[in-house]
Amino acid sequence: MFEDLKLPAQKKNKTGYSTDENILKKMALLHPAPKLILEHRAFFKILSTYIKPLLAHIHTDGKIHSTFSQAGTSTGRFSCHNPNLQNLPTAKTDELNIRRAFIVKNNDFIFLSADYSQIELRIIAHMSEDEFMIKTFEDDKDIHTQTAVKLFNLKDEKNITSEMRRLAKTINFGVLYGMSAHSLAEETGMFHNQAKKFIENYFANFPKIKIFFDKLIYSAKKSGYVETIFGRRRYIPELNASNKITQQAGIRMAMNMVVQGTAADILKLAILKINNFSKNYNAQLILTIHDELVFELPKNNVSEFTDKIKKTLETVVNLKVPLKTTIHLGNSLSEIKN
Repeated sequence: MFEDLKLPAQKKNKTGYSTDENILKKMALLHPAPKLILEHRAFFKILSTYIKPLLAHIHTDGKIHSTFSQAGTSTGRFSCHNPNLQNLPTAKTDELNIRRAFIVKNNDFIFLSADYSQIELRIIAHMSEDEFMIKTFEDDKDIHTQTAVKLFNLKDEKNITSEMRRLAKTINFGVLYGMSAHSLAEETGMFHNQAKKFIENYFANFPKIKIFFDKLIYSAKKSGYVETIFGRRRYIPELNASNKITQQAGIRMAMNMVVQGTAADILKLAILKINNFSKNYNAQLILTIHDELVFELPKNNVSEFTDKIKKTLETVVNLKVPLKTTIHLGNSLSEIKN
């Protein structure tokens, strides 16, 4: 590319000219070869990372039987291994869509996905008792759009652009992980001082969220642990580390554990309740991914099972905001992906 085709080299490393993704994308505007290399890399990654390992795990019945662990993550979410089916990529092109390979056992069956909608933000609303967030969820409005209305000081959502909503969504979820101004700047393309002001503006508009997390960290530093709303603890010694970077990491762990850990507890309580009636519909739980449950069941049981599972998921706990689930049906894992 650089010597024979004379394409412009961007940078050089120890092994020669760099051919990272960004550089190849730029050069693809000048010649078809870099585009072909990018395509080859995409296919090779799917082949080596997913197809070959998955083929090795197929049992004699033609199925893959993964192992799920309740204690495989620090927050309490299920982990999946041998193989991990929770990280199957979502591809824009059919050629790279590995999810299409996972299909129902026969034409009489269908996959049903039940997914909690924005459960972590609903938990924050419940725990912080922030009136604006609570009302937004009670009125069943889009939380990111309504957050943007407040952050950009607008009267209503009529003038909210997709970029404004994207920024609001970034910071809404960033708060869960203790996002710093540096991280926000990197993710959004803002300057550091802009990102810092944006975060300050967020907490100025949602003071109860800041008070909630400040109290949480203060208490956790004294006790050495944090708890979900059900009392499940995680000890975080990093909170009292002398090293500032380690301490900041501990703060992020504490904030995330309380919210994500509570979401994990809610899902597990729902699974226990669902297990009491799923056999009546010949419905089998085959996969859980974060806040989503995937079942395989006969098509003629879908309507009744959907009503039952939706009610169970949305009433398993009584929060200050309603829980909401979305249902998707399909003949493959690709079809039920949101």
